[in-house]
Amino acid sequence: MGKSASRGGPVARVLRAVRRLFGAVSALGAVSVLFSAWVLAGGGLLFWLMSVMSGMFADSPVHVGAGGLVAVHPHPSASATRHTATDAAVAIRAVPGGAHRLLQFTACSDLGRSGCRAADAGRDLVTELTATVLRTRPDVVSLSGVCRFQVDALRNRLRRRGWTLNSTFGTTSTDPSLTCSDHELGNAVLTRASVRSTRTICLAGCSRRSSSQDVHPSAVCARVKLDRQVWACAAQLSLTSRRAQIARLVTVSSSLPGGAPVLLGADLATTPSANVLDPLYGASDGTDLREVDACAARTAATSTCNRATWSGRSGQAKHDYVFTDSGTFPSAQLWFASSRWSDHRAMVVDLHP
Repeated sequence: MGKSASRGGPVARVLRAVRRLFGAVSALGAVSVLFSAWVLAGGGLLFWLMSVMSGMFADSPVHVGAGGLVAVHPHPSASATRHTATDAAVAIRAVPGGAHRLLQFTACSDLGRSGCRAADAGRDLVTELTATVLRTRPDVVSLSGVCRFQVDALRNRLRRRGWTLNSTFGTTSTDPSLTCSDHELGNAVLTRASVRSTRTICLAGCSRRSSSQDVHPSAVCARVKLDRQVWACAAQLSLTSRRAQIARLVTVSSSLPGGAPVLLGADLATTPSANVLDPLYGASDGTDLREVDACAARTAATSTCNRATWSGRSGQAKHDYVFTDSGTFPSAQLWFASSRWSDHRAMVVDLHP
């Protein structure tokens, strides 16, 4: 038989078919490998971008521009509590060993002021807060004037990003006219540590019968273990009866059980020089609280103490405060974070035992 005939035999045709099949399988395998590599590379790039945007690499310095978080250059101040602060746009540093980081922020979700857009923004505030928490990695977050749904949403988003916080909420109003979508406004404490117990301390109008339209200024506190047992508290004063509220606030440390020191983040709605705050600064007996960034003189405001945290039509002023029990955290360092949805800036405070 000739050569052409042998090519056309049944066995030869089967062999050629098998070779073509193996060639197709090999080509498909190569395409599959290339596709898998492309997916993995793309997924890795996407993961990296999401990580950077969310602050998952916040243990390394995070650089931000104007209007964002700012860090400190340590140097002594004139106050009894050594602290530092600046508004230069420099790198965020990881929490120093042994220190505890607290973030105090007034969401002003329903106070009716022109600068308070947090409730209108709804989830946008939660998105902003999520990014701030992931960048700063605080042990404790104290939120003043925040909607309950915003606290729940913040906690859930952070958990999905690997930063679990336990929360305690204290209601100050359930007025049906609240712009909070759940009609529940209050203060909240969120902590990395487990919450051992909680307390809500009424600051004004505690004995009168109330309706849902009433605002009940209060401090909400959670007992947690940092390097020691502490009570972490958040508060916001109403604009009326502030003197009575301050008188009650200075007793927080002594009214909480267990003798643990207090960390208090609060919106006091006035400046340090206001006479109504005299009890908090030791002008009357019974307070062991100390402001972490107080100036030597309460009327002073410099680049390192009593920095403005609120902006309004009348200008800028300090309305947000962090107090600790005297001597518990003898030095502190401060950062600040601006907000698109509130007329307040966040205070980020490293407390050194």
